[in-house]
Amino acid sequence: MSLTGCDKGRKRFRNLDANIKPEAVHIVRFDEALMDITPAKAPAQIKDLTRQYPTEMTLWSNLLGYDSTSLQYLAPDWAMFLSDTLYSNTNKEVRRQYADISDIEEDLSKAYARLHIFYPQIVIPHIFFYISGFNSSIIADENTIGVGVDRYLGSDYWVYQNLYNVYNYQLYGMQRSCVAADIMSTTLFQHFLFPSDESRLLDKMLYYGRMLYLLSVIFPDIKENEIIEYTPLQWRWCIDNERAAWGKMLDNKALFNTDSFDQNQYLYDAPFTSPISPDSPGRMGTWFGYRIINSYMENNPDVTMQELMAEYDSQKILEKSGYNP
Repeated sequence: MSLTGCDKGRKRFRNLDANIKPEAVHIVRFDEALMDITPAKAPAQIKDLTRQYPTEMTLWSNLLGYDSTSLQYLAPDWAMFLSDTLYSNTNKEVRRQYADISDIEEDLSKAYARLHIFYPQIVIPHIFFYISGFNSSIIADENTIGVGVDRYLGSDYWVYQNLYNVYNYQLYGMQRSCVAADIMSTTLFQHFLFPSDESRLLDKMLYYGRMLYLLSVIFPDIKENEIIEYTPLQWRWCIDNERAAWGKMLDNKALFNTDSFDQNQYLYDAPFTSPISPDSPGRMGTWFGYRIINSYMENNPDVTMQELMAEYDSQKILEKSGYNP
């Protein structure tokens, strides 16, 4: 089954590896430090971790809802968490699946090296793993990115089927293979901010499309459906129904809509893109943004990556892309 449809736009960057030297990337195993806490000694050990991992502890405790006024409750609550059968079994699974993360560090070292060909000024963030109690996949601060590895145990991990805050349409992105790309995606969104004066759906579609396109160049061996975290069948549906779905967007006059509620139906993660079809995957506006950007780069080979990422004239991009499904 062909999944790509047409990814010629990114293929012109296939020779990047001839010019890179992998960057040094080290992931701090804060998750292991959290799992190594002994419930009976939690107060003292939490204090030790606060000294050893000040940045990680701040982001992690804030994620769990603890601030300076409630931090004294963190240790006893974490002791209860570690003693819970469901979470202790999940922690064992984290240790098993992530006993060796050298492959993830290697993927990131190459990805940041490729990114630095275009943007050498972007700093490699401080990266750490943590345990979230299934609450969050990514937390971030300036130059710091944390990954909740208990949210990356595989789309078939049985616990996910029973959680109120995990939906079936999210499962494909909850795999080990998604960790490196999600870290890099966070780096890109930290660096390339959406212009506040652009408010049309088309502007946001192409913003997300540029991010996906750059991500696809930085990870040249990842299939297009995996870049957007669509299943192969979801990608196939989009390809097979591309013309009809695009026509429906045009009929709805959606591209120049400035209503945030209407826009979110095309851009936000959901079981399906409701204005298009109940059979569609969610975020088809983002998918179309990627397709337009890919077509734009294919049909305008003189445009550099830096020029693409700096170009916010959406109408110009759409017209020069020649996109016509």
